[in-house]
Amino acid sequence: MLTALVGYGPETFISSEYCKNSEIAFRIIEKFPDDLFTETEGLRLRDLAHRVLTKTELQVWYEFPEKRPRRETWLLGRIGAKEACRIWLQQHRQLEIQPEEIEILSDEFGKPVARWTDPPQTEPCPHISISHSRGVHLCAAGPRTKEIGLDFEDFSKRKVGDWLESAFAKSDLERIKNQHHFALTEAWCAKEAASKCLGTGLCGIGREWKVIDHDEQAGTLTIMRHSTALAVHIQKDDGSRVLAWCQAETSVVNKFLAEHKIRIKAGDTGNA
Repeated sequence: MLTALVGYGPETFISSEYCKNSEIAFRIIEKFPDDLFTETEGLRLRDLAHRVLTKTELQVWYEFPEKRPRRETWLLGRIGAKEACRIWLQQHRQLEIQPEEIEILSDEFGKPVARWTDPPQTEPCPHISISHSRGVHLCAAGPRTKEIGLDFEDFSKRKVGDWLESAFAKSDLERIKNQHHFALTEAWCAKEAASKCLGTGLCGIGREWKVIDHDEQAGTLTIMRHSTALAVHIQKDDGSRVLAWCQAETSVVNKFLAEHKIRIKAGDTGNA
């Protein structure tokens, strides 16, 4: 892992493939040792940032407090997303690119968006999504015609009692089958993934993202916000980790966001 950092360049990757999918490139960056970036007074982290980030991304990165984990989390998330874009463009468009050719910044809702640093390009940048849990970063890239949202969680680290009441409405719990710790984590991840896909995030009102169907055999949960419903796919690894992901046509997301802005202006946060 340290070798990958020291020799990071056009032909190397810090991330690895997480799961195979014909349409989406999933990349994971496993947790680094706790002192890897602190033992050099942040020099190793700064060196990596300057090799991967664009000038605009660096400006954002330097605004984070130097000795807080947010710098590391933000940087590794961007690296994973850029590597997911590189893999997706290579596999689906036979296009070879370098990390600095793609810039990832946030839109007005905080959703990360990839764009070319030197437009115009004939091929649009893929849509992306980023998630992290306990030092592990998972990123995805997919076709521009569909938005993507993902969430990743290590359920062994989360206590159900800490978030059950705020995360689920009574109607949710009635639809979630086998309400053990793992099933509730899956449902929470599904809500996160759907909210990311639609571009707003949960906005602190997880109960308002309703579980309307849970198909254990198909491995999906259907999440609805207002009148928009998304089928979220659930995948588990061999340990205690769960991945939730979904896609939605860009036209569906744009319509949802337009309605979301109207509701905000009208003072309707969705809590009623």
